[in-house]
Amino acid sequence: MRRFFLLTTLVALAPLLFCSDAMAQPKAKPPAKAYPLLPAGPGRDVMIRVCSQCHTPERAALERHNLDGWNDLIGVMQNNGAEASDDEFDQIAAYLAKAFPPGKPLPKNLPKIK
Repeated sequence: MRRFFLLTTLVALAPLLFCSDAMAQPKAKPPAKAYPLLPAGPGRDVMIRVCSQCHTPERAALERHNLDGWNDLIGVMQNNGAEASDDEFDQIAAYLAKAFPPGKPLPKNLPKIK
């Protein structure tokens, strides 16, 4: 009886051994042409990876903030469950402050952004 319990427990838990982060494949980097509203620059790839966990990262193209404003908005996203290291959030804020500062006009003919 004890062997049966151990065997069934092992069989039930076996899939968990193969689902660890160590076994996960790294996410592919988006093609350079993906997200055309996001200009190239340091922090772009981190921003795409982190922000796309919940929404299209192109939503940022509709916002205009200085560094403090972007940090405030990122704090809201963290409270909503965004996951990244402090260094990654700093990279994202710096990228967004440079790419979408106050006063920069919105792109013409914006596509629908969810």
